Amino acid sequence: MKNGFAGEVVPEMAPKENHEKSNGQAEATVKQVQGLVRTLREHVAFRLGEPIPGKHPVMAWMVEHAGTLLSLWLSKLINSLH
Repeated sequence: MKNGFAGEVVPEMAPKENHEKSNGQAEATVKQVQGLVRTLREHVAFRLGEPIPGKHPVMAWMVEHAGTLLSLWLSKLINSLH
């Protein structure tokens, strides 16, 4: 008995095409966040006059900030359309 579970564990492999369809919205959101992070990074680098390394601590904040911006502004946009 492993971890208190006595049943059988059967791993399943989902076909790639099913995975992409089921996660389409999540994957689209990830692409939006990535795009906004690129934009924010380029803007800050331009303002500082030097590039921002990918491992710089500000990058973690930038990803979180991009997600927050998208959540706030997209919800406002959607609400204004209704």
